[in-house]
Amino acid sequence: DTMSSTRKLLGYFLLLCLAAFATYRAAQHHLRAKENPQETGLEWMRAEYDLDDERFAKVKMLHESHFAKCREMTRRIETVDRILLSKPRAGKVSDAKKRNAIELDEALGSDYEIVTIQHLHEVAALMSAEHAERFLNDFSTSVQRQREEHHRALVKKAGK
Repeated sequence: DTMSSTRKLLGYFLLLCLAAFATYRAAQHHLRAKENPQETGLEWMRAEYDLDDERFAKVKMLHESHFAKCREMTRRIETVDRILLSKPRAGKVSDAKKRNAIELDEALGSDYEIVTIQHLHEVAALMSAEHAERFLNDFSTSVQRQREEHHRALVKKAGK
């Protein structure tokens, strides 16, 4: 009888542990769903590039300003891209209009890249020399690659 009570108690304890673990995982999932990807990235940057509170606050302010610029620039690029990617109501988009839109998209993409590289340098200036160099190496090439990939994909889709 004592063995049966011990087994029941152990069973209840295991069920309680399982329920606690399931609750913990559900809460973790719920919190992750509410996380802002930009905040997550900034926290990663803080740890990766060893930013103290003062420098991190400055980086955060720079990023908030940069994100606002990015939203506006992205809106402008998407407007131009729609000219190339959406089906026109009245027939085919002329080659001249396509060329103009591609040239404008290229110019906007270049401006976007310049603003972003400038932002990266502003952020790097708040880091130690070693971290700044690594930060610029980590992100500068990906900014350039993103612009090039966007342009290639757009030209390919516009050509169809």
